[in-house]
Amino acid sequence: MPGVNLLKDWMRLTEAAEYLSGVLKDKLEPKDLLQFAIDGQLRLSVNFLLTQAYGNQAVICRRPPKKNQGQVYELRSRRYVHVTPHTVSLDGIFELPMIGGEATNIKQGYLKQTGVSSPLISQPEGVYVQSLDGIFYQLQDCLEDAKEDKSSEQTGETDLPSPSDQGENVILTAEAESDEDKVWNNVAMFRRGDVEKYRPSATLPRGSMVVVRKDNLVEFARNCKAQSSNPTAIPDLERTSLLKMVYGMAVTAYNYRAKATRNRATGENLGSIHADLDRLGLNLDVDTIRKYVKEAEVRFTEQE
Repeated sequence: MPGVNLLKDWMRLTEAAEYLSGVLKDKLEPKDLLQFAIDGQLRLSVNFLLTQAYGNQAVICRRPPKKNQGQVYELRSRRYVHVTPHTVSLDGIFELPMIGGEATNIKQGYLKQTGVSSPLISQPEGVYVQSLDGIFYQLQDCLEDAKEDKSSEQTGETDLPSPSDQGENVILTAEAESDEDKVWNNVAMFRRGDVEKYRPSATLPRGSMVVVRKDNLVEFARNCKAQSSNPTAIPDLERTSLLKMVYGMAVTAYNYRAKATRNRATGENLGSIHADLDRLGLNLDVDTIRKYVKEAEVRFTEQE
């Protein structure tokens, strides 16, 4: 029953699908929720209730730090992640930011639930989670735990694929295998104390339970209802895509600077977005340009 499930702070995918089916009056299955997550419409979380997880704090930035103590990885979105060398224990629920190997995990889980076989591919930049207060962590495998837990089976709502030995024997493409070797070899450069016991995880750990937090589920249901009541409105996924293009062009073509008090890009002078549109006969108010560029900046600017 939707009302009973809503009393929970988080729901398993089967429960979340049942809740949404009742609210939206449409039959949904767990694989549909995975697809919504892949499309960027629904935020999934992971619950480490049944497993011990470890992570190194990470900072997402637009440029590689000049001085750092730890590892720096380049993400596919042309951002960088600086991972500190200090490993901490993680417990409870964390968001899945879908910026590294966790996105690949969800995609492979979706393929498995739709009956499509797929090799397990590890991302060289690692697997990431985000705490509810916004801190990113790169998940780590404890090599001592891996030796003791070789025969354990993975449990979890989505039956996500996992390597046979906590990061070893992963089926990789040749390019990914080469990159991952570099990642794991480079970790040795920063081994200090207990850090030598860990290495970047190839997948979400065994025993991870992929769930949906109540807040994210309610927001998703609200967006779906708003879209159905106003079918002419731009769907959130399409709006997100358009804002990505707006922000990308503003930064790369017009040198837009996030958080700056003044930006030539959103002004009226030569070299601004407004001036170039006007030259093409496309009249657009300066305030409108600023509104959407600022909306895109707020949505996509990560921790510096």
